Amino acid sequence: MDKIIKNSFLILKIIFIFAASLLYGCSNFGGNLIEGAKTTVFVTLELDSKSEHFDERVLMVNLYEHPNFIADVQATLVDSTTSYVDYIEGTKPFTLKLRLGESSNIKEDHKYYLSVVILDAKGERTHYGYKNGTDGFSSVLNESREVFIILKPISN
Repeated sequence: MDKIIKNSFLILKIIFIFAASLLYGCSNFGGNLIEGAKTTVFVTLELDSKSEHFDERVLMVNLYEHPNFIADVQATLVDSTTSYVDYIEGTKPFTLKLRLGESSNIKEDHKYYLSVVILDAKGERTHYGYKNGTDGFSSVLNESREVFIILKPISN
């Protein structure tokens, strides 16, 4: 009988902890603004030296935020910029410095990432931006406000 009571108590404790964590997560869904902290990111973009010649392409840089602990939630666009770029093969690849996110505040329970692409005249991606030149998620605002992105050609 004592074993049943102990097990029941343990199960109730687990349920309570689970319910409390669910309530905490739901109550913070919208994020808590950290007063005065802007989502400003300083981005240095560099075209990969293996790129071939191209004219009048569109560079798109987007800063997104998404809730930390909630799965299957669409990211929200925080800031975006576009510009025209071109490159002559054999010349030094271009480097651009940008600032994004100056008009928004960091939300305490959110993560931030960049999406950087170059589009051709058909709207198809020809280059994709990689943080520090390595494959993977281009998360920002977790260690520094500065990020280095290399734009690499997309292989067909």
